[in-house]
Amino acid sequence: MPEERNFAAPRLQPWWIRLALALPFLAIVATAVPQLADGLAQEAAYTATAYMAMDVPLPRRSYRLTAAILSHASSSDGEAQIARAEAASLAGQSPAMVAPIAEAALNHAPASARGWIVLARLLEDRNPRRAAAALNLALELAPREYYLVGPRVEAGAPLWKYLPQDARDTLLGDARMLVTDPDFHQSLLALLAEPGGPELLTRTFAGHPDELRAFNRNMARERLGL
Repeated sequence: MPEERNFAAPRLQPWWIRLALALPFLAIVATAVPQLADGLAQEAAYTATAYMAMDVPLPRRSYRLTAAILSHASSSDGEAQIARAEAASLAGQSPAMVAPIAEAALNHAPASARGWIVLARLLEDRNPRRAAAALNLALELAPREYYLVGPRVEAGAPLWKYLPQDARDTLLGDARMLVTDPDFHQSLLALLAEPGGPELLTRTFAGHPDELRAFNRNMARERLGL
């Protein structure tokens, strides 16, 4: 007769072995979920952040929504958190509340010239000397970045007396670009509304009074809708 074989039911492994086997999977999930949330937040805010990077004005509600979306991005994603701080500032949130976001973001993205400009704008009233240092660092990091010309001139106008001479020279060159390049017209109007903005533009025409008078006439005509 054929030999009979007994097949015992497989014995369940102790819970701690099952947990140990599952740990690598749980570690992967724990790493992937924050990255997924970060990616989704950046994807949802992409259109607004692209316009912000090109210095294109948006409605205030767009800035509020962008800041809210990017609040779900990873705190270690410096670029996303810089965009969040910029959007929150443009939405009208208190600089005292937004500045810590920008400062923490710059710890993760210290080479972001735009981030230092954002921080300079947030500090210009409460700590102008530190704001000037932040703006000066931005000028050193990206002295020829086209899309930063408008933001850094607007940031520099109120901080003029705190800036070193080389930073002032750079801003004067930027201001001349605002006057001569039609693509910077909105930035030019924004500069005129900044404290110290008209004075900065006047400095760009030093030694050229006829050009300054022509510029003033053109701006007056525009204000009158002519």
